[in-house]
Amino acid sequence: MKFKNKIKSFLKFNIDDHNNILLCIIIIFLVFITPYNKAIQALNTDLNALSWSITQESPKAPLKPKFSLVVANITHYTASKDETDGNPCETADGTNICQQGVEPIAANNCLPFNTKVEFNGIIYRIADRMNFRYGCNWYDLLVADKATAKSLGVLYNKEVKIYK
Repeated sequence: MKFKNKIKSFLKFNIDDHNNILLCIIIIFLVFITPYNKAIQALNTDLNALSWSITQESPKAPLKPKFSLVVANITHYTASKDETDGNPCETADGTNICQQGVEPIAANNCLPFNTKVEFNGIIYRIADRMNFRYGCNWYDLLVADKATAKSLGVLYNKEVKIYK
């Protein structure tokens, strides 16, 4: 109650006296608003500095690729006329597989071209298609020669990682 009485006595002045009103507004502004503004500015400065140091100094962790795991059947094929349609050197997406240095290629009827799949630690790129009688759970891996294809044979119910 004493505080209210002090404020009332402080605010008693002649309303026609504009100087007193202006002085009162300035005092209220200085007493109540300025300290908060300075505190907010200081806090913003500290937060900006902290944000900058976090983004500049934090090590970036390598992103782990996302993948789904499927069970599939694996076959092997070569770039020979009796195993392919038309030009044996050209995959369904137009990749020339007869030139040296081509990445491992796989065929699948359901995944989009350029999808990466992993089997036995090797990452293959989907660049070809298989005969329509094979469904989505069949993968045909390109190998160098028929002897390798025959020795690897058909592998049933093997895990394949499909990278997103």
